[in-house]
Amino acid sequence: ERRRVHPCRAVRAFDRASCVVRMDVEERTESIRRDDGKRILATVTSHATSAEMCRRVIVLAGAMGVPCSFYASFVRRVATRSKDTVVVSFDYFGIGRSLPPSSRERSALRACAAVRFDEWARFDLDAVVRWVCEAYRHATISIFCHSVGGQLLGLAPFWREEAIACRVGRVAMVSSQIGWPRLWSYPHRLRVLLLWYVFIPLLSRVFGFFSSLLLGMGE
Repeated sequence: ERRRVHPCRAVRAFDRASCVVRMDVEERTESIRRDDGKRILATVTSHATSAEMCRRVIVLAGAMGVPCSFYASFVRRVATRSKDTVVVSFDYFGIGRSLPPSSRERSALRACAAVRFDEWARFDLDAVVRWVCEAYRHATISIFCHSVGGQLLGLAPFWREEAIACRVGRVAMVSSQIGWPRLWSYPHRLRVLLLWYVFIPLLSRVFGFFSSLLLGMGE
């Protein structure tokens, strides 16, 4: 029997299943500097593999507003499948652990003055891929994109540099759809229309920013 499963539910189900598996991996946090001087935090998950022994690095570009901790069990499971594979997940600037520490900077974010959608591609994803190229010089790069991560991938500047682009051997995308309402069937089309033309404008006007937490849509 074939059933359509929402990707987030599939990830959560995978998380629950992977909890019963012993995961002999190590995690460490890396602070990665963007071109504009701001920093984001990334999690490097592996079998304590040295940079020289690593043959493949998987970069996980997550969904909009979803912290990388959401993918933690999935990342550990992937890392256990090969001792020469490293998985790098990260939080986009402004969410998760990449939220600025000072209250003043957080206030600026809430006023929509510090983050643009394309910055996550031009600065965040680009910085992570460049960091991986520098840290793991002998490894090929695979990029796993969930939702908006697939759209950001096409906007990242590193594609214009052949030395970096040729290092990317594989790209996998999950639910990296276009949010155009006519591509959705009913009743999902009605939900998309209400989101874009009612809830987002209304909440943005009331709070000064769109609080996706109120709708259970991440940060």
